[in-house]
Amino acid sequence: MNLNTRLHCKDEEVKAEKCIVEKVIELDDKEYESLCEDLMAYRDFITENKESMYVDTDEVVHCILALGENYDDGILINSEGYDYARYYSVIPNARQLVVLDRYPSMKNFMERMSEVVEDILSKAVAESNEDNREYTVEIDKYNKPGEPVVNPALLDDMLTDSRVVEDTILYDDSIELRLTEQAANTQYQKYYDANNLTEIEIICAKHALWLYDESGGERADFSNCLLENVDLSNRNLCVAVFNDAAFINCNLDDASMCGTSFENTKFTRCSMKHLTAEEADFKDSNFYNCDLKGAYFTHSNFTKAKMADCNFHDTSFTKCCIESSIFTNCNLKIADLSNVSYFESDWLSEHSEDESPAQSM
Repeated sequence: MNLNTRLHCKDEEVKAEKCIVEKVIELDDKEYESLCEDLMAYRDFITENKESMYVDTDEVVHCILALGENYDDGILINSEGYDYARYYSVIPNARQLVVLDRYPSMKNFMERMSEVVEDILSKAVAESNEDNREYTVEIDKYNKPGEPVVNPALLDDMLTDSRVVEDTILYDDSIELRLTEQAANTQYQKYYDANNLTEIEIICAKHALWLYDESGGERADFSNCLLENVDLSNRNLCVAVFNDAAFINCNLDDASMCGTSFENTKFTRCSMKHLTAEEADFKDSNFYNCDLKGAYFTHSNFTKAKMADCNFHDTSFTKCCIESSIFTNCNLKIADLSNVSYFESDWLSEHSEDESPAQSM
């Protein structure tokens, strides 16, 4: 992924202003490039739209958005009564955002298509090996009442774009795909779903004994496992291991996972409301369309994590490390980002301890 943006250094917090785009201005490429090269120059289109740029009584900034004819990014401008871009912000993928704002139903369709692709890839990788890289997708099973209808041709293209799929054959009602050698060799060690409830109960029970140093105890280790439709709500899985695992449609509400390791773990459409995961390791982890309402992640490591379309209402990232983290379509203003760190080396030296909260129980 390539982005044109500006990186900040050692900010104490993520600061954002609520902005409303009053008007989208289409510029030809030459005019847009001139704007990018000289923001202080007077522009006729800014002069003509001064009345659309102001700060209202609720401190909401009203702006115009300048787009180049053949550019995806845009420039958000508040001239504050002047004839040049006095205040501005580069908006990556601005043209796509404009389309989604104009046609809200497209967002639901895109989310649904992304969900289907992630589900297919997870299951294909889980069932593959170096001797068998083929997987067949029955398209009709992904069409559900009330959900946008899956587009087979677009689905085929998205699977190819994933870089996990080497080749596909599209039929009227199915897609035959062949995974890359690398994807097939990263097969998940084990697959858990609702049918493995008894086995999961035993693992959690043994982990509870291990936490309290009781005989018969064993640390829970779900490394490189795929968990789908699994209910781990209210579980005590502090200091468990989930490295390189994948969660799909799982329930982690009110679970205790302090000191737990989730490095390079993928969470897709998971409910994680009021999850407590202090001192946890989420480095290189991915969260897609997850509900993190009221989750508590104090002192956790989110270095290089990616989060998209997640609910951050009352989510606490206090004193977490978010170096190189990417947040897409997530409202950071409703989360607590007090004293976050943007440098993992500094964060480790400041917050590392000999033992996690769970180990000191």
